[in-house]
Amino acid sequence: MADNKLVSSSNENIEDTTFRIENVPFIPYYGIDVCKTIPITLIIGGETEGLSENAYKFIYERQGVRLNIPLMSGIDSLNSGVALGIILFEIKKQMLLNVKQNYDRIENVYQ
Repeated sequence: MADNKLVSSSNENIEDTTFRIENVPFIPYYGIDVCKTIPITLIIGGETEGLSENAYKFIYERQGVRLNIPLMSGIDSLNSGVALGIILFEIKKQMLLNVKQNYDRIENVYQ
């Protein structure tokens, strides 16, 4: 989950929602090994509306994580497309490195 806000779409008590948000692990976007986390579901919150309550429940029930993209001081959020691009670039980088490592291992076996 990459989100700047949470907007409740139900009558649920907001304190309960806040409690659950705080219990979802918060890690840097590069801190997850995507090659060991397959399948991957990315949920990116919109710039103005954030995530729906249903999206948040989906993340919470499946033991998802909150991804953090570090920003400079004074900048509080990114455009959703930019955030998605950064996260997808990291996923591709990790997958390509994994393929290279596996290829190098196979090559060493046959030398």
